[in-house]
Amino acid sequence: MTKKVKRYKEKFKADAVKAIENNGGNISAIAKQLRLPMQKTLANWQRKANQGKLKSTKQYDPEPVSALEEIKRLKNEN
Repeated sequence: MTKKVKRYKEKFKADAVKAIENNGGNISAIAKQLRLPMQKTLANWQRKANQGKLKSTKQYDPEPVSALEEIKRLKNEN
């Protein structure tokens, strides 16, 4: 039996991260409120936002992300 992976839109992720910030960093409460299956999912989104890798967040910076993708592509070519 194959487990279906749920995909979330970038806007939903960004709103969830913003809710964490507005709630004093309480990931557990926001995960329950948004009915996310795992707190880890929300924590990963927050980590990505803080690193500037999560689209639709104020921290998002596409330049480092595209640079990392280029490095991966070049490594795979070799």
